[in-house]
Amino acid sequence: MTKHGLQRVIVGHVTPEIDAGRFYIKRIPGESIRVEADIFTDGHDHVRGQVLYKHESDKNWLRVPMNLMSNDRWQGLFDVEKTGFYSYTVIGWVDHPLTWHEGFVKKYQDPQHMGVELLIGADFLEAML
Repeated sequence: MTKHGLQRVIVGHVTPEIDAGRFYIKRIPGESIRVEADIFTDGHDHVRGQVLYKHESDKNWLRVPMNLMSNDRWQGLFDVEKTGFYSYTVIGWVDHPLTWHEGFVKKYQDPQHMGVELLIGADFLEAML
């Protein structure tokens, strides 16, 4: 399910960037880097995004969540902690449980038959275990 959600999400117009990432942006320790990107998918599914970043001396990527600014534009911040080069990228995915929850609430408020939605919700819970 996650793989399918990743394939349906488009990430574009990532900023800041200079010449399609050919050159580094400049910050000093203590400053933050605000990364923005357009993250969207087909249909009405909810999406989520994260900024992955790391210093050149680090082996592991760190992650910070992105927040929806408006429409399809998302933003995430990370701090420059030491001198050197940082790399960052943006990932996005379909949030299937959130999409399911929104549909569940709408059908419950209507009121509609909830049998299928309850089975789908049980599958999400089982998969999370």
